[in-house]
Amino acid sequence: MNKLRRSIESNSSLTTFIECPYKYYQAYILKRTSETTRKVQDGQWIHQQLEKWVNDEYEPHEESDEYINALKDWLDQTGITIQAAEETYHFLVADKYKYQMKADAVTDNFVIDFKVTAAPAYYSWVQSYQARLYSYGMRILGTPKQFVYLLFERNKTTLGFKQLHVFHSNLTDIGFMETEIFIEQWEALRASCYENNNFPPSLNGCGSCFYKKTCEFYEGR
Repeated sequence: MNKLRRSIESNSSLTTFIECPYKYYQAYILKRTSETTRKVQDGQWIHQQLEKWVNDEYEPHEESDEYINALKDWLDQTGITIQAAEETYHFLVADKYKYQMKADAVTDNFVIDFKVTAAPAYYSWVQSYQARLYSYGMRILGTPKQFVYLLFERNKTTLGFKQLHVFHSNLTDIGFMETEIFIEQWEALRASCYENNNFPPSLNGCGSCFYKKTCEFYEGR
């Protein structure tokens, strides 16, 4: 195995790889520090507030109360009760490396992940891979839990809460096989990137990438 090959993957590393393999290479292999925008920092803070609420540690705040209320309304409407927070699972992918799966919240029947973004259409597409792998992991581990992805959409101008999107993933037998094919393709592409330095272009362009200053493939120079 290539000495640079990561032995453990996570949703963050997978999402980064899907966005841009070279961005993944810089972030997770070369471990270069990225720039962090105010929007990213705000999104991370709101995510932390949601986790604090799940852990009964939340203190009311005007900038995050709307997000918390949206979560509470969804729980009330569905009758779901959160039993634990920040549960971590590990399972083996393609018999080659570990995948680390962290759930923001866990119930009897669900593992739940929170995301905050102003671009739900794009983020939902990227996170569908996460949903597949989470569901795949649950089946590998023999845990009959369904993945539920809660996407908190923000207003692009005010950055305040706009809408809650709910994405359920229940992997069928066909979906399970498709996910295994995706994993094999992912592994083959990763190997090509590592061994041949053959990095495909970014799927969403370079405009908002944190690694502009250090990327030899950046399109906006």
